[in-house]
Amino acid sequence: MPPAAYRWLHPQSALGPEQLNVLENYLHGPEPLAPATSAQVASATAQYETWLTSPSATISPRPAPNGIAFSSRYKDWQVISVTDRFDDHRFRAILANDVGERAIAANQTNPWPDGTVLAKVAWDELVESDGTIRMGEFRQVAFMFKNAAKYAATQGWGYAQWVSAQLEPYGKDADFVHECTGCHAPMREHDFVFTVPVARTSVPAAWRLITSAIDPRNATMSQVYGNDVAVEHARHAGASPYPPESALSRVVWEQRPDPRWFGGRIPSKVKSVESLVVTAHADDQDARSQSLLQQRAAVLP
Repeated sequence: MPPAAYRWLHPQSALGPEQLNVLENYLHGPEPLAPATSAQVASATAQYETWLTSPSATISPRPAPNGIAFSSRYKDWQVISVTDRFDDHRFRAILANDVGERAIAANQTNPWPDGTVLAKVAWDELVESDGTIRMGEFRQVAFMFKNAAKYAATQGWGYAQWVSAQLEPYGKDADFVHECTGCHAPMREHDFVFTVPVARTSVPAAWRLITSAIDPRNATMSQVYGNDVAVEHARHAGASPYPPESALSRVVWEQRPDPRWFGGRIPSKVKSVESLVVTAHADDQDARSQSLLQQRAAVLP
């Protein structure tokens, strides 16, 4: 490796011990994350509690350097996929606006129609003592705005990104988009989009994301969704019992390698769906229901 005939013509292509070590590490992937330290847990908890007590509506994010304005509506869009990125130990959820949702339903995503907006939200992965991975600190949200004419110079998409819970715009100047177009260039045959939308489940379309988790032992990933009552409670009241009429559902997926990004895993087949409706205080629920009700909401500023 490379083949002998190739090495004969290109002697400089021979791999030394250092190059072989790099290749071996690349193929094996990184070591599993160790359980979160007390400092990591404390930092994630502090961000979560600040988010609950200081509504993100009080933040007025500056536009991206290319003039694109921040859209706070993303947190109420439909989740179209999630990604377990073991290459950088971050968990991502990808959401689409109503134009993008309709395009997925009609199988018209190559190309995506003008008006589509995709949001990719990233959190640190926080590892529990039993190996379960949950969403830790919010890190960033990146957007892609489809308008083939307006953004013809950047592959038909307008790119923008905001980082940290304070939603600071990414990039020193408008040239930051070259990073985006360069990264997405390999996806030319997929309209420059990495995301593979997952099939719809029995969860009502109007329900919104509360949180997600990964179970490496069983190679599964899950998402918890809720109706308006449940979502508003989870995002603003925190650990207190869910009020009556809260409805939640947990969808568990088998994982598979992301075919468009080495170092990522995405949902495969639905393994199970469990749902509940709170008719009394949460402490009246059974143990399995309690495990669903006690998961705290992912920070979505």
